[in-house]
Amino acid sequence: TYYAPMEGVRSGKEVVPVILLHGWEGQGTEYSRFATLLQSFGCAVMVPDLRGHGRSTSCRRPDSRTGELKDEEIKVDDLDAQDMAGFTLDVEAVKKELLVLHNKGELNIELLCVGGADVGAIVALNWAAMDWSWPVTPNLKQGQDVKGLILLSPRQSFKGLTITQALAHPAIDQQLSVMIAVGEEDRRAFSDAK
Repeated sequence: TYYAPMEGVRSGKEVVPVILLHGWEGQGTEYSRFATLLQSFGCAVMVPDLRGHGRSTSCRRPDSRTGELKDEEIKVDDLDAQDMAGFTLDVEAVKKELLVLHNKGELNIELLCVGGADVGAIVALNWAAMDWSWPVTPNLKQGQDVKGLILLSPRQSFKGLTITQALAHPAIDQQLSVMIAVGEEDRRAFSDAK
């Protein structure tokens, strides 16, 4: 779901794009009130349903016998390691949509912030590290757009996804603004956040 910035607050290259990622077994609609608030501050907010969640319950996969692509229903419980790793591709697809709006002058992709809760925080960290891993070329800017991360009750690992490599990335370690928020009573999340 896309929440365009409210008119009269910010416009053009002043508009900060934000991607919000839900947690395990969640869906993007959980962020509707928060996204609306950010929208009122002049942010452009994109809230996807990660594969297997919310309205994102089908995908195209090769048929095991013929190799032809076919639509297949996917459920959270059926997600395998490849699907889990594919969450970063879901975020990349969202960024491409924001890039179209950037090229139209409606927002500034170079101010991109990504927030995630629970498993969404793992995805946010891994995708930010991927975004900052593109090689720098003299004629083409690619990646290095994420400037801030908001991690809500982040987990260190979940079903094969881990934040270890992402945390070691120099951009995440030294360049990005990172906010971590966690409830003290959720002992596991509090421990992971520390």
